[in-house]
Amino acid sequence: MFRVPSSRLITAPLALAATAAAFLGTGTPAHAARLGIACPAPTSTPFAAWGDHASYAAVPDGGLENGSAGWTLRGGARVVRGNEPFGPGKHSLLLPAGSSATTAPMCIGLLSSKMRFFLRSAGAANSRVRVQVVYDGGLGALAGLFDSGSVKAGPAWAPSTPISMLGGLAPALTRDVRFRFTPLGSDAGVRIDDVYLDPLIHR
Repeated sequence: MFRVPSSRLITAPLALAATAAAFLGTGTPAHAARLGIACPAPTSTPFAAWGDHASYAAVPDGGLENGSAGWTLRGGARVVRGNEPFGPGKHSLLLPAGSSATTAPMCIGLLSSKMRFFLRSAGAANSRVRVQVVYDGGLGALAGLFDSGSVKAGPAWAPSTPISMLGGLAPALTRDVRFRFTPLGSDAGVRIDDVYLDPLIHR
């Protein structure tokens, strides 16, 4: 297992090893699909109004309309009524101080490089939420953890900045990816909704 902070770049040996593993079929979306991992197609441009015209795929129950099906919620994280106003739906996820939430696993393309979501502060003041990308290997093993830093949440719903990832080429033997959200500080926390991945290459 490796852990890479947001300030570190993947090294050439690891990139080459990951590339070889991917082309052998261990890290491709098709391989993940055979193992029952969700591989939704990129069918929408939810951030076009903000100048991002990439096609995104929603993570499994990324809009929280199925009660956070497949997610792992801890420390009081829960689905609440009230949706971000830019898309359909009636619910979002409340992350109070001390909680965390991790999405269901999702396959990634060979060059997936970013994800985005909508968020707002759960209180009157600005808040922050930490975003981590969890790479899973075979047999349930954790292949790696990429800390993408934190995102500011204001008092109104807004899209997050693009969250960088290492992509499907790293780590080697990646089978699927999950996203972990942790509010920072001791205030009322944050709310998130409509989590998306930019697959870039999808099969």
